Amino acid sequence: MKNKYQPVYALLQQGLFPQAAAAAKALVAQNPRDARAWLAAGRVHEALRQPGPAEGAFSKAVALEKGLLEAWEGRVQSLLALGRCDEAAKDATRVLTRQPGHVPMLLALGTARHQAGRRDEAAEAYRRALAAAPGQPFATVSLAQILLEQGQAGQALAVLDDCPAGEQRDGRVALKRAEALWALARRDEARAVAEAAAARFPQDDAVRATLGRYCYEAGETEAAVAWLRQAAHLAPQNPWPRTQLCAALLRLGRIEEAWVEGERAVLTGAPLPDACLNLGNVHRARGDAVTAELCYRRALAIHPGFATAVYNLGVLAQENGRFGAAEALYRQCLGLDAHRPDVHGNLGVVQNILGRPTEALAALQTADALGPDNPHTLSNILLTALHCDTLGQEELTRLHFSFGERFEKPAAAPARRSRDGKLRIGYVSSDFKRHSVAYFLQELWRHHDRERFQVHAYHAFPGNDDMTERLKSLADQWRDIAALSDAQAAACVREDGIDILIDLGGHTSGNRLPLFAQRPAPVQVTYLGYPATTGLRHMDVRLTDELADPPGQTQEAYTERLEYLPAPFLCYCPPAGAPDVAEPPMGGTGAVTFGSFNKLAKLSDTTLALWKEILAALPRATLRIKDIALSDPGCRAALAERCARAGLPMDRLALLPGSPTRQEHLSQYGTIDIALDTFPYHGTTTTCEALWMGVPVVTLIGEQHHSRVGLSVLSSLDATAWAATDKADYIGKAVALASDPAALRAIRHSLRETMRRSPLLDGRRLARDLEKALETIWERSPAGRPGQ
Repeated sequence: MKNKYQPVYALLQQGLFPQAAAAAKALVAQNPRDARAWLAAGRVHEALRQPGPAEGAFSKAVALEKGLLEAWEGRVQSLLALGRCDEAAKDATRVLTRQPGHVPMLLALGTARHQAGRRDEAAEAYRRALAAAPGQPFATVSLAQILLEQGQAGQALAVLDDCPAGEQRDGRVALKRAEALWALARRDEARAVAEAAAARFPQDDAVRATLGRYCYEAGETEAAVAWLRQAAHLAPQNPWPRTQLCAALLRLGRIEEAWVEGERAVLTGAPLPDACLNLGNVHRARGDAVTAELCYRRALAIHPGFATAVYNLGVLAQENGRFGAAEALYRQCLGLDAHRPDVHGNLGVVQNILGRPTEALAALQTADALGPDNPHTLSNILLTALHCDTLGQEELTRLHFSFGERFEKPAAAPARRSRDGKLRIGYVSSDFKRHSVAYFLQELWRHHDRERFQVHAYHAFPGNDDMTERLKSLADQWRDIAALSDAQAAACVREDGIDILIDLGGHTSGNRLPLFAQRPAPVQVTYLGYPATTGLRHMDVRLTDELADPPGQTQEAYTERLEYLPAPFLCYCPPAGAPDVAEPPMGGTGAVTFGSFNKLAKLSDTTLALWKEILAALPRATLRIKDIALSDPGCRAALAERCARAGLPMDRLALLPGSPTRQEHLSQYGTIDIALDTFPYHGTTTTCEALWMGVPVVTLIGEQHHSRVGLSVLSSLDATAWAATDKADYIGKAVALASDPAALRAIRHSLRETMRRSPLLDGRRLARDLEKALETIWERSPAGRPGQ
């Protein structure tokens, strides 16, 4: 009898699956009442990964011979493959009633309960299996996995420690041990275990995929790519390594390679939601928002509760200026998972963009409580806090100082002087692109004295544009560090022998302050991009001027020592191709038009109250508010409601969306007579733009840098008459300017030429002043002193 089944099993062993299937079909046709014939047929369907037909064949075998244990085992495994966990558990329990220590059925019962989400029952089944077969690898790994899912990494490690030999024999045990160590933050040990397993099991794709993930999470992205390529090669039918490989390549900016791997991952087997998600990220990076959204929605179709897909839809909406939709999606995501700090954080960022900094601050503080190890969350809190007119300077200072207290560690400054006698100056920014910082930087770099200074640029943004290329041409050395961890970027700075490292971002988006917290340069300076302290003790100096930071008045609000440049401390570079100055609209309408093109986040309650008083004093005056966020209908409606509550006359208010090009944006200044600055957070780029287009700017002087920068800019034009000392003066200056059309017309047609001759546009002047300051700072530092 035995021989009649043997041909089927022989063909299976040779991998001749079609022939085995034909033989099994003939076997059951000839022996329809033979349980073992159906068992053989089930094994063929099992090998062909056909769980439905396999379950049918094993069920026939069980019906014909109740005690055929192999058929019960096959049936249970097929039910598990079909996701019919309750039926599988019921069959396993039935067998275990007769044979309580049957290990394969205990393992199947554990799997069924685990897949059904009944972790405690699954753990009990695995413990029974281990009692019957100590050190059994599958039971050990599965029990450890359940404990990890329950947040009990220490207990998981103890379970794995009870199976020491398993780590040598089975890659799954070694891999799970590495995961337990990783969860316990013993990351070096986890890497060592996984690397040993990779050496011991050269054909184990799972170990290599895990090592790829560890390297990715540690910021070692090139190493991650290498491990994940090995895993993908070993398991070409497994979409998971390619899914992770897609993400790693994308982080490195290798977008086309990421696209190839992402497509392969989606097309390999049943698509994983993560594969669709990562492919969407690739299309987002390529600028194809439509295809990116389709990928995210496909991920949601596969896994309707996939919170990360909802989150990424929110990010996509945010990046494309649909801020109301982004806020709604972030709230939807929190409905699926309320404990994600990244979602609370982005919700806060969007709320700040929409002009609701108080709400934003609450969301960001929740994000910080949930994920206290993320310095960028605290940076967003600090940036948002500057927009809140309800926070005093003492509270702002306390918040900023907490950044260094939390994220800075003792570090010795490298003492090294450039060998060629030149000072090597490193500039770090994520804004070497079409961004406000770049508009104030390019003339400085153009006029740097290359006989005395080398300019090194550390570009912390993954993309490039025409401004990036322009700045690259002005730098002596350029490094892209967006894909590098802070430790890796710090190593680059040390390798380049940078003498003075300059931060251009402060706590703005994309900053690399954690890099400065590692003290990679002998002298570290913050400048230009942020109107307050970094809070870092390792940041030695802040470059400013005496109008933005009056000596003796603001030093206590900084961890840095203030170094004063002659005012203004910056240099504006007007855009090429800016429109000609237009005639003042007041000449055609007979009524003054005020305007503010600042971000909505800067429109504080104090600002709106001041504007209300100005419009009340001038019954025919109108006000135009313009920001990219107002392209969103929901945002426009929310701002309109807020302005109405503040008492602004809505029939004299125009809310304008962003402009598609910078030239069109600048031309909109031709529609206003007077620009009204915000308080307490002044405009800088918008102030310079307005002045270049012939529009005077009325500003209110505060006590700290972010509410005094308007004074610094106006002073360079001898226009401090537009800088008010208190609220009544602000209202009075705006009304007085509006009441003198002849003066407005004269200002309109002289302001651009005044700017051309002013220190504000003198890049050579700023370069010499800044270089002198840097040499002084260097000479005062331990690294710059003779004999050091």
